[in-house]
Amino acid sequence: MRKFNSALLIVLLLSILMITACSSGGNRNESKSNPTAIEMMADVFEGNHSKVTVKEKMDAVMTAYNVEITEKNYEKCGSALVSLRKATGVTEIDIIENMLKANTGESGISFPDQAALSATLLEKE
Repeated sequence: MRKFNSALLIVLLLSILMITACSSGGNRNESKSNPTAIEMMADVFEGNHSKVTVKEKMDAVMTAYNVEITEKNYEKCGSALVSLRKATGVTEIDIIENMLKANTGESGISFPDQAALSATLLEKE
């Protein structure tokens, strides 16, 4: 009987430890949510720009170039801007501002085409 009680106690303790480990691991994963594309851009874009500023600029330029505002499109457009910055040294926000100034979206110029054109023009300045 004593061996049975000891074995039962060990199984019970191991069960409690496993349950505790699993539930605390689950809470850790739940508390660490994936950052949004806007949050990532605010961190990665050159300069010190708030999430609000990045969202306002991205919404304006995406709308001007007829790009639907979705999480996936934020990711695609943000990635394109980061790639252009790395290739040209022109900051993402400068590219966006030049794109807005050019305002060629209504004439059929695509977001990536105007972004590349803007980055190239600004790089030469």
